[in-house]
Order: sequence, then structure tokens, then C-alpha cells
Amino acid sequence: MFTTLPAELWEQIAAQLPPQPRCVPVISFCRYHEISDMGDRWSMTVSRAVHEEEVRAIVCGALSVEEIRLMELKGVWETTLCRSKVDDIVTSAFMYGWDFPSHFDRQSYEFRGRTFRLVKRT
Repeated sequence: MFTTLPAELWEQIAAQLPPQPRCVPVISFCRYHEISDMGDRWSMTVSRAVHEEEVRAIVCGALSVEEIRLMELKGVWETTLCRSKVDDIVTSAFMYGWDFPSHFDRQSYEFRGRTFRLVKRT
């Protein structure tokens, strides 16, 4: 029923395909809710380009074992945090070789902006 394509045709097709997207290790933070008595609530998302062991090492001082386990069960490294935990994670990430990708991200973190990112230093 099906016929196989010749190897030369496969090579031509493969040559026309766009390059694979490059995964960049990024940790992004977004302030999504302001609660007066509890402070700001932040969302943290870690790209899949970051190894799970490194994520655990960065967040272990700020998050409880139950919070980390819940993220592992979901298969997605994202959670909600208060500002003090965000500060703890950013400090820990600096020790593991992460930094702000731009001056805008650094200022956004320092002046309590809405979003900022961290990237792995090369």
C-alpha cells in the first residue's frame, strides 16, 4: 500500500526543514496578584532546558518538600510564591551561575516590577 521514498528525496526534504529551535535555560517570574495583608503573589516558571536536579538545588531552600514534590508530580516546574521566597530563589540562582539577561530585568527585580527573568550564564 505504501511506497518508501528514495534516500535522495529524504535528504532533499530534510535539507528544506527549518532548524530546530534552541532551548534556553530560563527562570521567569511574574507578579500576578497583590494581596494587602500577605504581600505580592508571584508565579515562577522554569523552562524545560533546565535540569531537574539544578531546579531542586535552587529552590530547596525556599520551598517546602511538599511544594517541590507537587511540582514534580505535575511534570512542570512552576509554582506560586510570596516575595520573600522569590528573593531566596534569586539569591540561590546567583550562586548556581544564573544572572539577569538584561538591564531591564535587573531593574525590574530591584524596583519590584511586574516581570523579570534569569538565564544561565555561559
